[in-house]
This record gives sequence, C-alpha cells and structure tokens, in this order.
Amino acid sequence: MAVHLFHRALEASWLVPGDGSRVGRLTEQGRDAFRRHLGLADEALTTG
Repeated sequence: MAVHLFHRALEASWLVPGDGSRVGRLTEQGRDAFRRHLGLADEALTTG
C-alpha cells in the first residue's frame, strides 16, 4: 500500500524527488492534500 501511495503522491505532484537521493520533498499542495485526505497534523508533515 505504501508504494501505491508514494507513486500517487508523485503523480499528483504532492511529492517531488530530491536531488541525487531517495528523499522526496513534500510540496505545499501535498501538505494540504495529506491534511485533508488523511487528517495529518502539521507536526506529522514536517521533518526536523
């Protein structure tokens, strides 16, 4: 399931690939979508 969610997020431009790594970056559109569709809080959508 995680693989499908990852690919869907890339297709929808919710995630963009990182430069030269496997790390992706969540876009503002993606942040809004994960909040709206999955009910995730801002704290769950940030790294640090």
